Amino acid sequence: MDEVQLGALGRGERVESWLGEAPAREEALVASEERLGAWFPPGLRGLFLASDGWTHLDDCVEDVHPCGRVVWMRDSDVGTRVIETYDSIPGNEDDVQLFRRPIEIARGEDFRLLDPTGVGPDGEWAAYEFAPKYGDTTKYPSFSALFHSAYADMEEDQDEEGMD
Repeated sequence: MDEVQLGALGRGERVESWLGEAPAREEALVASEERLGAWFPPGLRGLFLASDGWTHLDDCVEDVHPCGRVVWMRDSDVGTRVIETYDSIPGNEDDVQLFRRPIEIARGEDFRLLDPTGVGPDGEWAAYEFAPKYGDTTKYPSFSALFHSAYADMEEDQDEEGMD
């Protein structure tokens, strides 16, 4: 729980522990997929059917976009600026190619991306965490692996805060 939730409990108020949203309707998923021209991988589709977006994933990612806000990284304003910046620096050709391919499923200080050109036998797309301030890109085999890693990082951060 965060400080706001703890304060609410102290005042005797009810606190919702669910950070998700209402499930996406199948029609909304199909409309988003048609808009993008690609079908969502099974793990992302499953998340949307449970929660159409997710708030405050961690300190570096503010939320997972609802299905209607998922965009190609190359089409988002921030994604376009990242691509243009990386393209202006010699030696970044691989990163530029990567950033032109994925959908952006979450963004804050960092990006969470899914690449439809890296499809596994289970139909899952390769996933990437991109931290612009460090220039680091970490690849995961799937959406699920990416979010399990983010969850483990959050738990580790909480454990470290508890030691202080």
